Amino acid sequence: EVWEAYDEVLDRTVAVKVIGVSIAGEKEFRDRFLREARLAAKLEHKNILPIYDFGMQEDTAYLVMPLLPGGTLKERLQQPLTPEDVIDILASIGAALDHAHESGILHRDVKPSNVLVDKAGHLLLADFGLAKATEGTSGLTMTGAILGTPLYMPPEQAAGLPVDSRADQYSLGVIAYQVLTGSLPFMAESPLSILNKHLTMAPPFPSLVRPELPERVDGVIQRVLAKSPDDRYPTCTDFVTDL
Repeated sequence: EVWEAYDEVLDRTVAVKVIGVSIAGEKEFRDRFLREARLAAKLEHKNILPIYDFGMQEDTAYLVMPLLPGGTLKERLQQPLTPEDVIDILASIGAALDHAHESGILHRDVKPSNVLVDKAGHLLLADFGLAKATEGTSGLTMTGAILGTPLYMPPEQAAGLPVDSRADQYSLGVIAYQVLTGSLPFMAESPLSILNKHLTMAPPFPSLVRPELPERVDGVIQRVLAKSPDDRYPTCTDFVTDL
């Protein structure tokens, strides 16, 4: 849950993200949460939402962050986007991811609702390390849910295999597909069916969904959404540059 709160010491309004007791009550989670929060708090980048504070209050884990009034990228995607908008969105998220990857931190749950918008319209990626902190040894969250969001999940993560920076790049590629075409590459009635499509199916060419897109875009999207991480780009910025 995310709450608007007032910081009495520094006289400012902030956002406080509270992690559910069902997860935070586990000792393994507490250890992971504090470790990941310390790592994420060290990230300093214009497109990464800073962490003001974090900790445990009895069995409740919490993060304190800036309160941004602009909503999320998910809401912004309801409006028409120009090609310049598309590249600006992807470049901002890609730069944030590359900075984190260079610091040895994976996001593992890149999706539009985790990208926040400030007053000036700039994008800030949030929740670094939180997905990792909630992961058990089985690759599931402490509540038994699948880690991450199936709509944006890379095949290796869906299969429970080890992941690296190229997993976040795949999720960025799904966002790219969405902002380019107005639709997601894979849809189904159940989360497991969506995961199976990520594992086994190639996405439709973007130019088939939006005929005005250049066919060269198809090859770029094919590469960033490759099933094998080895077939993707070296970095997220390399992908955005190619696009």
